Amino acid sequence: MAWSSLIGASDYCLNAVRNGYGHGRSWIDFITHFWLVAVPSQGVNNQFDYPLGLSYLIVLGPFIWFMLQSLKDRRIAILPWLVFIFWLSWFAGSQQSRWLYIPILLMYLSVSVQMIKPSKILFGVLTVALILNVISLGRAHSADFKRPRQSLLREKDKALLEWSIRYMHEKGSGYVLLEDHEVAFARFPVMIRKESLPNVLAF
Repeated sequence: MAWSSLIGASDYCLNAVRNGYGHGRSWIDFITHFWLVAVPSQGVNNQFDYPLGLSYLIVLGPFIWFMLQSLKDRRIAILPWLVFIFWLSWFAGSQQSRWLYIPILLMYLSVSVQMIKPSKILFGVLTVALILNVISLGRAHSADFKRPRQSLLREKDKALLEWSIRYMHEKGSGYVLLEDHEVAFARFPVMIRKESLPNVLAF
């Protein structure tokens, strides 16, 4: 049972997780993903899970230019190439935008160190992009601002909170058997008895 569960989890990670995000892996998909990963398309999310915002697009151009310039000068720019290789491996794997946080940070650093003096134009454009991001987030969440925080939870999370109160009030001990692996709001020890790949494996 345990071995078949591990095989199932491996297959899930290699197929379902890998193909659960993004919008394809062709050359056209590669070109268009730079814009699509930056903006929301489904509420506050997109095909890549979380939009990265417009700010990274502003440094993308200078980053590519500095990288090509290093090739022209026959210099090996290690940091930009690390970002390039990481980005390609991300595009070939699970295209979740959260995995791009580190290469984008390195991209900002690569562009920053190449600037001899601060650019007012770049700073102004980045400021405008950040303001647009804030406006977009505010519009998306405006309906939730005045609601009680507990009302934003899912019903099963509310049930776990109520269960936690009873458990502590009754001074419970030992594990509670549950079917669902999403138990972040449980303030008591939990034993998941139902296999749910890839989070829960069979014994």
